[in-house]
Amino acid sequence: MRKHYLDNGKALASFLGIVYHAGLIFVGAGWLINTSRPYDMPVLRMYTEYLNLFRMPLFLFVSGYFAAYAVRKYNLRDFTVRRLTRLGIPFVATLLTFGMIEKIFVYKFWGGNPAILPNTVIPWSPRFQMSYLWFLYYVLVFSFVLYIGLMLKRRYLPEVFNRIKLRGGYADVLFLGGIVGFFGVCGALFLITDFNHQLVSFLTIGANFPFFMLGAVAFLRQDELKSKFFELSGRRFAALSILLIISYFVSARLSGIIPNTDTLLDLFPRYFSLILVLGLLYKFLNKTNRVLNYMSESSYSVYLLHHPVIVVIGYHYVTYFELQSPVLGYLLVLVASIIVTYALDYLIVRNTRLGKILFTGAVNIKRKPIQAVQRAMTD
Repeated sequence: MRKHYLDNGKALASFLGIVYHAGLIFVGAGWLINTSRPYDMPVLRMYTEYLNLFRMPLFLFVSGYFAAYAVRKYNLRDFTVRRLTRLGIPFVATLLTFGMIEKIFVYKFWGGNPAILPNTVIPWSPRFQMSYLWFLYYVLVFSFVLYIGLMLKRRYLPEVFNRIKLRGGYADVLFLGGIVGFFGVCGALFLITDFNHQLVSFLTIGANFPFFMLGAVAFLRQDELKSKFFELSGRRFAALSILLIISYFVSARLSGIIPNTDTLLDLFPRYFSLILVLGLLYKFLNKTNRVLNYMSESSYSVYLLHHPVIVVIGYHYVTYFELQSPVLGYLLVLVASIIVTYALDYLIVRNTRLGKILFTGAVNIKRKPIQAVQRAMTD
C-alpha cells in the first residue's frame, strides 16, 4: 500500500526548497546570491528559518523510511545497484551539469576566478564543492550504514533492540537523547581531529544521520511508532507545538551567546517541527490526486534542478533589474523559479529517456529473488 503522506511529504519538501532558497536572496543570509542592500524583513526571515527547521529533516526521514524498506526487500547486490543508480547517477550528472552552471554564476557574482571551477568537481581537491548535492551523497552513505547495521544486528544482536519498547512517553526523550548524543560525538571528533572535508564532514553527519535513522526506525517499528510520528492525538500535537515554540525561541535567544552551539540547539526545534509536519501530512495529505501525484513524481528532479535555477534567476535579477520593493522582488524570483524549474523537469526529465536516467537514476534493473536471511533482517 502506498504511503501517500510520505510521497506528498517529498513533494512538499521539494517545492518548499524553491520557496526557501528564493527567500535567502532577500534576507541578508549571506547566501550564494544576495540583493545589493540588506532588507529589514523579519517576517520573511522567520518564515525561511522555520522552513529550514523541518524541510531537510523531512527529506532525511522519508529517505530513511524507504531505505529501510529497500533493505528489507532486496539482497545486498540488488540493494547496492539500486542505491548507486538512484543516487549515484543523479549526483554525478547534476554535479557536472547544472551544478557547474550554478558555480559559474556564483563565481561571476562574487568575482571569483573561473579557472578553478574544474577543481570544484574533483573529489580529492581541497576546492571540491558538492553544494546542495550533499544530501544525495550522504543519503547514499547512510543507506549502506543502515544495511550493514541491520545485517550485524541480525547476526549478533537479534533480540536486543526489539526489547526496547517505544510505546511509552519516554520515547521522545530516548530519540532526543540519541540525536543530541550522536551530534555530540561527531562534534567531539571534529574538534579532536580538526578534519573537515565535504565527503567526510563530522558536523554534517552528526546533524543529519539521526533524522535519517528516525525514518528507518519508523519503518522497522511502525506499529509502535505510528502514534508517535503519524497518528498524533490532540494532546500530543498541542504538547509538541508548545515545545517547538519554546525550543525555537530558546535557540534564537542563545544563538551567538554560547559559541559553536547553534546547530546543537537547533536539533530540538527540528525534531518537534518534523513530527508536527508528519502528523499534518498523515491527517490532511494521506491521499492522492493528479496535482499531488505529479508533484510527487517530480520531487526528485525538482530538488536537483531548483537550486541552480534560483541562482541563475537571482543573478540576473540582482544584476539587471532589482526592484525597490523586496516583497515584489521576492515574488518575482519565486514565481520565475517555480515556472523554470518545473518546465525543465517536464522538458528534460519527463520527456527524454536520457534525462530520466541522468536526473532520477531510473534504470530498469531486474530484481533477483530475495534471500530468506534478507527477509529476516528487520525481524
